[in-house]
Formats: sequence, structure tokens, C-alpha cells
Amino acid sequence: MAPINTTTADGGGPLERRVLEEAARWYVRLHGDEPAQPSAREAQSWQRWLDEAPDHRRAWERVRHLQARMGRVPADIALPTLQARTGMVSRRGALKTFGLVLGVGTAGAMGWRLLEQSPWLAWGATCRTGTGGRLSHQLADGSMLELNTDSAVDVAFDAQTRLLRLHRGEILVSTRPDGAAVHRPFVVQTRQGRLTALGTRFIVRQLGEATRLTVLEHAVRAEPADAPQQAVHVAAGEQLLMQAAGAGAVQPAPAYEDAWSRGMLVALDWRLDEFLEELARYRPGLLHCDASVAALKVSGVFHLARPEAVLDNLTGSLPVRVQRLGRWWTRVTAA
Repeated sequence: MAPINTTTADGGGPLERRVLEEAARWYVRLHGDEPAQPSAREAQSWQRWLDEAPDHRRAWERVRHLQARMGRVPADIALPTLQARTGMVSRRGALKTFGLVLGVGTAGAMGWRLLEQSPWLAWGATCRTGTGGRLSHQLADGSMLELNTDSAVDVAFDAQTRLLRLHRGEILVSTRPDGAAVHRPFVVQTRQGRLTALGTRFIVRQLGEATRLTVLEHAVRAEPADAPQQAVHVAAGEQLLMQAAGAGAVQPAPAYEDAWSRGMLVALDWRLDEFLEELARYRPGLLHCDASVAALKVSGVFHLARPEAVLDNLTGSLPVRVQRLGRWWTRVTAA
């Protein structure tokens, strides 16, 4: 792994990103919002990690110095021991330090993506759903926000911008004209960039290292995080896959892309492994597809509220069988 081109507070050479991320995560874990002291087991685990390598200690020292410099913790915290957590930073403050530790700053695009990968932001999001859940939420400006399964969104409206931060999952947004005295753009932020609505209805899905945008009405301006000058105008009926480094080609959007908002999954000549991967989003546990049947094709309209019934129905139309081990492990194999 290539080292980050930044020095630690002790004046040493560059540290690997992995080590800096570990130090920042340990800091968040030990200095979160809960009032209780870290457990003895946590303290011992942290100490073992600290003693494993000189770079671990250097990375931890960098976190400590940054926090002290920002005035959020006492400057004389002893490195070898965990002190009482008075004056410690909140979880969001610690995550801000996470960005600084990595030398990118929370205002930078890279800092945003690193912070977004932390599960704490999704857990504390304004709106979120669990596996198989959906949620409709009316925003302060009258716009409608719909969340698909296992999704998390922060709503951050202020005097300048109507901003949604998509941490994970998928949302459908139906915007309304802004009633504020000064027009505020409606923006969806993901790890890969910014999507600015142009009076529109659209879907945004976080796909690991990419964002998929589907425009249902009007248009959306898509700006990749690392190449905002390569912004793309996406019109109604079009779909775009955007990565931080740039956007892909605009493609025609499937007409049924918003079917999930009505509790449906529409598959037209999908491979079985792709179909099961999508269905797995709506049910708990692991869902595997045997390689021998992965290329079989699936077509139909399926009710997402009953994913187990969907699996059972596959056996009536395809030469497959469903093997279950409790509710947490399921495999689709050849009949």
C-alpha cells in the first residue's frame, strides 16, 4: 500500500493510509459520545495495537496532537494510558479529525469520501431504513424524499443550500420550488460527487465505489468529486454511472427503475445471479447463487415484501432448488 505523502507530528516520514485510518478509528471508538469509560478489554486491545509497530504509535501521536491543537482535548494526555474522557470530542468531531489525520481536510473531496465510509455517520443519519424497509419523508421545502432498503441520508438545509448527504443505499427525490427569498440549489452529495437538481424527480443509488443516477423528470447536473469541471447534464429518461474521477457515458434509463418505491422488483431477462444479488438487499442473511445456474435468465414483476416467496416461485419456472440453513443462509442450486 502506498504511503500518504504527509509527515507525523514527531517529524517522521510518511505513514501508510491503512495505519492512519486504524489510529483514527481507534480514537473514535475510545472517545465517542457515550459517557462510560472504555472497557478493560477495549483498553487492552488498543494497547496491543499501539505496541505492535512503531508506526502505530506515531499515527496515534498524530491524532493526539491534532486534537490538542484544535482545542478539543487536553494537550497533556499521556500516550501509554487511557485517561478519563473529560473534554473529549464527540463522534462527529472525531470523524472531522479523521479527515485531518489523513492530510486531506473535511472540506476536500477525498476527506468527504473517507468520512462517508464510516458506519457512524449512517447510524446517526437524519433518515434511515433497515433491511427490507422503505420510508417516505417530506422535507422542509415540500420536496419528497423516499428511502429504499438499508439506506441512510442526512438532511442539511441552510440559508444557501438544500443538501442531502447519501451515506448508503438508494433514494428517490421529488423536488419542489424553493420558497426561500434567495434561491437555494437542491444538491445530493455522495462519496463520488455532487448531483444538483434542475427542477426534477430522480433516483440516486450508492454502489460502493460509484454513484448511479437515474433521472425520471427534467434534469440533473452531475459533478464528479475529483473532476467537477467534467460536469454532465443528465436529462429525463437517462442514467449515469459516476465515479470520483469522472462520469461514464449517459445511457437510456430502464423505465421501471423506480418500481421499488411501489414495492416491486422488475426483472427483464436478468441473469439469475444478478437477480439474486438485487433480491438480497431486501432480506436478512446471506443469499448465494451456485455457478452452475448463475447464467439462467429471469423475467417478471416480483413483490419485495415477500422475498422468500419470490425465491420459492423461482423453482416453478427455472430448473433450480432453494436450500436453506435457518433464516440466515440460503443457496440457489441446480434442481
